[in-house]
Amino acid sequence: MSFKVPIPAYIYSYSELGVVAYVQNNTASSKEVIQTGVSQPKAITGLYTDLSLESINITNKDNQCDNNFSFALSIKNLSTTKDTIKSVDFIPVIGGVAKPKVTWSGVLLPGQTVNYNINNQIATVGAAFVNVSIDKINNGVVKDLNLLNNTLEETNLVTFNGTIAGTSIKQGFELPVGTSASPNTFFYNEGVRIFKQDSTFARNASGVAPPYGMGGFGASRYMVFFAFSDGPGVIGASSSVVFDKIDLSNSASTRMSWSYAYAAKNSSSTDKMEVLVSTNCGETWTSVYEKQGEAMNSCTPDLSTSHIPGFFLPDPTQWTKTSVDLSAYDGTPELMIRMKGTAGDGWAYFLDDVNVGSVVATNDENSIKSIAVSPNPAKDFIELKISSDENTTAVINLNDSNGKTVQSEIKSIKAGLNDYTISLNQTPGLYFVEVKTSKGVITKKVIVL
Repeated sequence: MSFKVPIPAYIYSYSELGVVAYVQNNTASSKEVIQTGVSQPKAITGLYTDLSLESINITNKDNQCDNNFSFALSIKNLSTTKDTIKSVDFIPVIGGVAKPKVTWSGVLLPGQTVNYNINNQIATVGAAFVNVSIDKINNGVVKDLNLLNNTLEETNLVTFNGTIAGTSIKQGFELPVGTSASPNTFFYNEGVRIFKQDSTFARNASGVAPPYGMGGFGASRYMVFFAFSDGPGVIGASSSVVFDKIDLSNSASTRMSWSYAYAAKNSSSTDKMEVLVSTNCGETWTSVYEKQGEAMNSCTPDLSTSHIPGFFLPDPTQWTKTSVDLSAYDGTPELMIRMKGTAGDGWAYFLDDVNVGSVVATNDENSIKSIAVSPNPAKDFIELKISSDENTTAVINLNDSNGKTVQSEIKSIKAGLNDYTISLNQTPGLYFVEVKTSKGVITKKVIVL
């Protein structure tokens, strides 16, 4: 007895087609299988059509800000039939979206290879996987034996915004509401999760969110989170915040500053933050700042008192501010800046309040204009007068001569002159009163008797 069964339409490769057959007793309640057989894929010896996409290359993309590019294809006719392939339809895919089909026309005989460019493809700004697949041969009249070789592995194409965003950067990451990147920034994930977050992501086991903003010094809602703590699998991987190009043609003594919170998980943690700049739209990058591991610490936290015990989640007192000199790039008409975090088995890096501009503009950003401490020397208390240009929130720290914070308070600062009394309960010695806002830090010495 012999059977003929139609080959299903969903078969991708007839050259890999095998058959499983069995004899079953359908009259028994157990549906007993009496005999089975399996065939290995059999070589096809007859005439068939097989078109293979041999290579896909990205060309005609001048730099990483150029969003126009081409797919350069190499296609080979592996057919045994003598029929001529006269047309091939291709479907480009960019960022998961199929684009209009493109058709090659010509003569492609068995054994021949043809090269073909699909031009004027438009990449989305950011990172997007791109690919091409063969759709139809000879307008669909010819059946392809093997669909598995009709495409290749997709390519991750990175495209930066080529438009100059302005002459400075003032980024607080407050917009848009949600986890996505702020305007004029791009989150570039190269293996480490990076996203914008507020206190809703930091709920503890009881479901309670922190009672302060997650932005720098607790003064704003959002910050950028580099998830170094995702496990051993991300060690060595990185992610970046890439800022759109700025024009420093008329900038003098350019400086970059930012707020951050970081605490090394242990002495073996090798998390790293770099600032890199590019004058050729991301083709090459130059490192202008690098810190790693414990050298990056903004604080030495007691994780048992963290809002999420056992995990470093900064409170407003655990942020700091740092800066880097970019004056070497004064006069540069197009400068791109990238903050790259690399995981080294640590907790996380929390980023906020990135500012780039002339040193005059940077100094003027601090809303706290002056602080005065009296009496000095002091014994039981100090009177603190703070002059501010605006309403803001400040963290007032008392640090010992080793830089350790021994007292800390959070105060709401009003525009104008503010008076505060700070009680002291410290051993005699030299201390530093530090007033931090999201825009800067001012420090004064005080002697405790």
